[in-house]
Amino acid sequence: MPARRRASARVTTRAGDRGDTSLFGKGRVRKTDPRVEALGDLDEAQAVLGIARAAAPRPLAKTLLDLQRGLYLAMAEVATPRPDLARLPERLDGAAVADLEKHGEELKRKRPIEGRFVVPGEDRLSAVLDHARRGMRRRGLHLRRGPAPLAQPALRSSLRARPIGRADGAPGEGERGRRAPSPTVTAPRDWLARLPGGAARFESIAAQVAADWGLVVGPRIAAGRYSYVAPAGPDAILKIIPVEDDDADHIADALRFWDGDGAVRLLRHDPTWRALLVERAVPGTEAAQAPEGEALAAAIDVGKRIWRAPDAPHPYRSVRDWVRRWLPPDERHPLVPAARRTFEAMDLRTDTLVHADFHHHNLLRHGDRWVAIDPKPIVGEPEFDVPAFLWNPLGTTSTRARTERRIRAFADAGLDAERIRRWAIVRGVCDGLPLHPGEDETTRPQLRIVRELL
Repeated sequence: MPARRRASARVTTRAGDRGDTSLFGKGRVRKTDPRVEALGDLDEAQAVLGIARAAAPRPLAKTLLDLQRGLYLAMAEVATPRPDLARLPERLDGAAVADLEKHGEELKRKRPIEGRFVVPGEDRLSAVLDHARRGMRRRGLHLRRGPAPLAQPALRSSLRARPIGRADGAPGEGERGRRAPSPTVTAPRDWLARLPGGAARFESIAAQVAADWGLVVGPRIAAGRYSYVAPAGPDAILKIIPVEDDDADHIADALRFWDGDGAVRLLRHDPTWRALLVERAVPGTEAAQAPEGEALAAAIDVGKRIWRAPDAPHPYRSVRDWVRRWLPPDERHPLVPAARRTFEAMDLRTDTLVHADFHHHNLLRHGDRWVAIDPKPIVGEPEFDVPAFLWNPLGTTSTRARTERRIRAFADAGLDAERIRRWAIVRGVCDGLPLHPGEDETTRPQLRIVRELL
């Protein structure tokens, strides 16, 4: 051995591991901090993209290199405390992310894959790229599956714009008390702000779309947690859907199919910007503010209008794909095996277009009728839609009597009560997990209903 040893990187810490680490700047965070987890996922994606770039032909290699450079900028932003972001020499902005989304839409038009399931491994390069995509999706799904019990937040009363972060009422006191808004519609939990480019990315897109379409767009509606929502005059709403929310890929297709019968009407759509201009429900009062009987009647009436067989061919995913995506592993929670057994025993139907986010806060009064907003459309059966209605509205606590009363009302309207119960078990586990610190089965309305029905 040489007399002089070369310095090498240490694999241990000098002062022991206390469970925290440093990011850029002087502050330290726990290793379980979401930023640390995000950095790990981004770093893994970088490494896998490097493998793909080494095997890719030149034009694709250049695109992958640009993606890697963008990921390094994203990693720098994730690792930098908010007060120090201005010190970064280069940052991702809304225009850069919008350009990336536009490039992705162009690729999808050249090689459409909608309506079929793609099995990874067609060739070595595509398999490596799919592995990189999986890492990025894991990070996106982790952010997406926050503590909100809904896949889309409540849009308050008549969709009046208000400053982000404003509270919307006092805590709920049960079914007969004042109903509380979702805690996730306020600025500290704003999902859009946590995406690459932040809210500024969507403000930039909204401004571009407004200029292209000749719209006058008002302030962002704070309740639109999973998309950028703003009034466009007195009669329309502009909605920008993040590419990260792929459950909402086919909102425009569903609204176009329903054509105002049971849902707000689609007025205009730009798939490149993922922008929708939709009819504004006026007065826009939620079914959550209606008496129980009226809310039930509204849901049944809207359901009968929208639960129809879609035109063929169609682009929608099936309920089978939905469950495979969202049902957790058995070891995640004791209720998962029961949900899996229930699902596997069902003879699935996929002949009906369903809303998939069908609850009080997505049912609005429009003139003398009720209409649905914000679908996450898939093909399945009407009974799949009912469970979300069972565990809503926000701020109320379900009881076995209320759950059974609602199931009976839908059954009296022609649905299968037993299939509603089965879907409530399956969807309750899919939507109710994972549990977050401080939560248990009693605090998750979906899991409460699962226990009621088992």
